[in-house]
Amino acid sequence: MSIPANNDDAKVAAGTGVNTDELYNNAMKQLKSGRAQEGVGNLQKAADGGMAKAKALLGLAYIDGKYGLEPDFDKGFKMVEEAASTEDMDALMVIGELFCAGRKDRLHEDMGVGLDCIEHATKLKPFQRRLKNIPPEDRQTDLDKIFVNCLYIMGSGLLLGRYGIEHNESLGIQYLKAASDAGSVSAMGDLAQLYLAGVGELLPADAEKGEKLLRQAAQTGDAQAMNQYGVYFRLNKNMEEARKWFQKSQKAGNPYGAMNLLTMLDRDHEREALQECIDTVEEQAEDMVNSTRSVLLSELYFCLDNYIETERVCLKALKDEKLDPYCKCKLCDKLGGIYLMYYRQEKLSLMNRNKKRYHEAKKRAIEYNTIAKSLGSEIAVKRLKKLGIKE
Repeated sequence: MSIPANNDDAKVAAGTGVNTDELYNNAMKQLKSGRAQEGVGNLQKAADGGMAKAKALLGLAYIDGKYGLEPDFDKGFKMVEEAASTEDMDALMVIGELFCAGRKDRLHEDMGVGLDCIEHATKLKPFQRRLKNIPPEDRQTDLDKIFVNCLYIMGSGLLLGRYGIEHNESLGIQYLKAASDAGSVSAMGDLAQLYLAGVGELLPADAEKGEKLLRQAAQTGDAQAMNQYGVYFRLNKNMEEARKWFQKSQKAGNPYGAMNLLTMLDRDHEREALQECIDTVEEQAEDMVNSTRSVLLSELYFCLDNYIETERVCLKALKDEKLDPYCKCKLCDKLGGIYLMYYRQEKLSLMNRNKKRYHEAKKRAIEYNTIAKSLGSEIAVKRLKKLGIKE
């Protein structure tokens, strides 16, 4: 579908007498009711009339090929960038979410840039008003849903204190609660983990609330939420329930649920189920951005004791200069573990020790564990001690 090319309409839309709010509201109603061509037409008129959020939403539609539009990443991203440059809160949220998620082969995932855009949006006047008036989930527009997801992303960023965001647990919890109340399944899962562990006086531990949120999220059918619920049962030694929820997650196409299920399978007697898990992980990895894909595949091959393939995937991914710190830490962690294992093997082969391999394995183990340690890995600290490296 193409946008109706009506030059007269475009001129009218660009005029000072145009009510862009009315055009935008009509577009939202039309898009929700399935009248895509009319909705896109009014969205274009509102954008031509200077409404930044309409332009950002239309740009996003081009990027993802929504509302019957032919996918056009370059055109769509340019529209979103232009809208965000006007300091419009919604447009900043749109571009922030885009950078945080990335787009396969078109936009490199960049949590730092994404969170910077979202943080900037939270400091604009309309943000607090929107925060207090988030519509119920069944009445949310696309921009409302993006706003809620950005609350979740920002809340997580504040809690972690990474990617250039100052650590602020109180504000992070506030945003997660708001996102959870607005229907964000991801926020429910993260908030549940906080309730289970407790965050001092800010959020006292409450196992009942934590379990309730995990159950609520899992019962929506969300694949990742079902995986989190499975992890909850595994930690509580209920392996039967854990396996049930991992299976549901894997069947729904979640690669992490598949990975967790894989660790519970009898590899000699459940080969068909094992292969299904491997297929799920590899198929889902194809649609991920490079950094996330590499971390996931390294986890899979490591779990399957295929250390050569794990090493290959990690070393290839680490050549990417734009690799975000979280993924870099995960990959270096894997390599640090593999090279420590190689070092130990060479050390045990006292009679036939290959000194070159022995020293090379130790050197690499120290190198990658040191990098992982600098990025926050606790296990790397323990490995370095075993390698004789002191603080």
